[in-house]
Amino acid sequence: MKIKSIVSILLLGMLSLNAIAQSSTMRNKFAALQEKLSQPYDEYVNTIDREYEEYRDSINKAFADYMEKGGWPKISIKEGEVKPKREEIPPVIYDEGAKDDRAQKDDTTPKDDKAKKDGKKGEAILPVKIIPIIEIPTDTLPVPQPTPIAPIPENDDIKDYAEFTVFGTPMKVRWGDLPQFKLDGDNEKAIARAFRQFTDSEYNNLIRDCLSNRMEYNLCDWAYYKMLQAMTEQACGAGTNEARIAQGILLNQSGYSVRFGYDPENKDMYFLVKTASSPYGMSIAILDGDYFYSLEKVKSRYLNVFNTPYPGEQVFSFDISPLPTFTSQLSDDRTVSSASYSVEATYSVNKNLIDFFATYPASYTKDNIMLQWTSYANTPISQEVKDKLYPKLRKLIEGADQKTAVNMLLNWVQTGFRYETDNVVWGEERSFFAEESLYYPYCDCEDRSILLSHLVRDLLKLDVVLVYYPGHMASAVNFTEEVKGDYLELHGRKFTIADGTYIGAPVGRTMPGMNNEKAKVALLKKDM
Repeated sequence: MKIKSIVSILLLGMLSLNAIAQSSTMRNKFAALQEKLSQPYDEYVNTIDREYEEYRDSINKAFADYMEKGGWPKISIKEGEVKPKREEIPPVIYDEGAKDDRAQKDDTTPKDDKAKKDGKKGEAILPVKIIPIIEIPTDTLPVPQPTPIAPIPENDDIKDYAEFTVFGTPMKVRWGDLPQFKLDGDNEKAIARAFRQFTDSEYNNLIRDCLSNRMEYNLCDWAYYKMLQAMTEQACGAGTNEARIAQGILLNQSGYSVRFGYDPENKDMYFLVKTASSPYGMSIAILDGDYFYSLEKVKSRYLNVFNTPYPGEQVFSFDISPLPTFTSQLSDDRTVSSASYSVEATYSVNKNLIDFFATYPASYTKDNIMLQWTSYANTPISQEVKDKLYPKLRKLIEGADQKTAVNMLLNWVQTGFRYETDNVVWGEERSFFAEESLYYPYCDCEDRSILLSHLVRDLLKLDVVLVYYPGHMASAVNFTEEVKGDYLELHGRKFTIADGTYIGAPVGRTMPGMNNEKAKVALLKKDM
């Protein structure tokens, strides 16, 4: 066995230990494997792959047998929640000479004597209702992606690679007989037989290569699914039952929580995944209180679903960190200039990454409206864009105090980008990743807030929160120097308003008409 293969198996093995330990039927064998870790290395290597392979084979055989025997209850399929339409408040031009009457407004005037005493000239303490507060610790490591229940040994008999393309990026796998794969029926038993076929050693190299691509190209869960979709549709045909079932089995064998469904009316087959958040617009099956989503729209109102957990399965996440490393296809250069401070920068972006972002499903949780924006704001800007854009911006703000530097970046966002609502441009609500705002000709308030939050966090290393008002979004910055203006307090820290849609307004100015009693905030990650 090649050293590289041994190392891969050992690494995957260590990641799979917890999953294996969860299976009561295999605890004794797991304990024996742990004992073997103290054996001489050569002896250990000669036994570990056979032990793990026997474990995985036994699980897959029992799973396929149970699937084929029955237990496919009829489950109601619900339509996913539609993205809510929001009446966006249009941009307001800041009038520097206008009378500052904020002290006369109930929603920005301190209500008690202590607040009046603590308030400083030119400031208004905003009584923001900060519920819920979404805090993401900056020292928290990303949750590891799912891994196979046991290391998958390499099959030396299948050595030919097949190539396919994912968002302009050539990838390859040893897919064996995948192009010849055909379901041998149009019922639930056919799915069980397909599961048994795909978990045979003949397809070991395919699963290994898919996981290898996930690691090599930094594929988040959504990008990994899109890779599987591109691969299986090239081999089996777009939108076919064969392609969908192959995707579901490969996700299952990669460690994801997957359920299989059959539509007897239309003879369609699907897979559903348990997700960490709720994606808008995707078909839902509620199974034992858990929400499972079909990543393709289900035609029928009911599916027969095999609702049996697979040992060690983990949820599917919509987090994108780090960014996928798709082949670079740069857009034309774009120059953006501000109306003040003479801030100008020229850059280009990777169109393959933009195409990937366009497929991304926004998601939410029932108690966290802010997640649909924080997931965008916490996705980093690609290094190739940072390398082009940040040196120019950094040079322009070099030597400035924090307030001046943020004002320069804020004005660049306010005046350098054209505003338009999502409903006019896209026909629905659509938030942008920061890189999309840099690419597309139009952006709106949340897009500008997300972009500004990146610039401030990356270039100035300051904490930023998103501030959501009904119909509008701004950001606020935690300065470490004294800065006057409207602010909110979060855990004793002062965050000063910086609104990318209040055109020409400096930091510390709240756009007129904002109801601070109904505002919600989310603290964003820093040092991405």
